[in-house]
Amino acid sequence: MRRVPIKIAKRIGKVTHRYKWFAIFYILFVFFVMPIFFLLLSLTGTVIFLIFMCLIGLIGVSVLMLSLLQKKVPQKLPAKFRDWKFLPKYFRSLDPYDKLLRRVFMCKKFRKSETSVKSGEKNEPKCKNVQQIFILSESNLYNLEKLKHSI
Repeated sequence: MRRVPIKIAKRIGKVTHRYKWFAIFYILFVFFVMPIFFLLLSLTGTVIFLIFMCLIGLIGVSVLMLSLLQKKVPQKLPAKFRDWKFLPKYFRSLDPYDKLLRRVFMCKKFRKSETSVKSGEKNEPKCKNVQQIFILSESNLYNLEKLKHSI
């Protein structure tokens, strides 16, 4: 039972390593948005709360069962359900959100990620000539000037 939280923490760490914005999103979502949402949902009444929780549980069990079937017996599943490609990309990957956030917050000249032929590694998309980035932290405004990424 001790392995489950450790595996989840490692998974979140890997996601945070790839998508730097995910750490802030995770903290805001888990510690602010979700508790407020469930508090407001509980104020609507017991019946609505139970219906909503049953729907969330049903979706969770369905995802868990499909994941287990994909790992254990993929040959018995229809070809469409052997991987998650039947879902839209926004439901199965954080790449579309990463591209959107980079376009909005980092620079106007966003380039798609390029694959290096020599190393075979996928390079993260980088912005050209970002002059200033403002970071607001505990009512202090820090100005990082002339930050340039090499492409």
